[in-house]
Amino acid sequence: MLALRKEADEHKLKGNAAYKAKDFDAAIGHYEAAIKVLPGEPTYYNNLAAVLMEKKDFETAYQVACLGVTDADWRNLAVEALQNCSFEISRKAFIRIRDMRYIDLLNIIEQERSQGQSNDQICRAQALAFERARDQRLGRDRKSTRLNSSHPRYL
Repeated sequence: MLALRKEADEHKLKGNAAYKAKDFDAAIGHYEAAIKVLPGEPTYYNNLAAVLMEKKDFETAYQVACLGVTDADWRNLAVEALQNCSFEISRKAFIRIRDMRYIDLLNIIEQERSQGQSNDQICRAQALAFERARDQRLGRDRKSTRLNSSHPRYL
């Protein structure tokens, strides 16, 4: 088991290096290799999903998340997808973590868009304002608590 862990972690480290160099396709390959070696380790799925979100491939990131990520990762995927107007993925992820407030927000945004009252820029502004209000409601400093999908979680 230790030999497998070591091999998988080597792939993860190579993936992290490729990610930092913004070679996202190489990073994906390394994280996928780590998953093949040690499929039960959620860290590799987290990192793979983060790279896919960086590439704005929310559909694939959602599929990876279904294999085993934390609620925080689900929230991150949902918010990133919402801010990039990928409503279907955002809705699925918010349903997964049972966040009805965001689902209600999605309903409002989609209704406004269907009536021609909204566009991508307004959608992003609504999502950011909602996120800021959520942080204030929870008494959090936005800068210190917001998850950042541009970095794999366990570098």
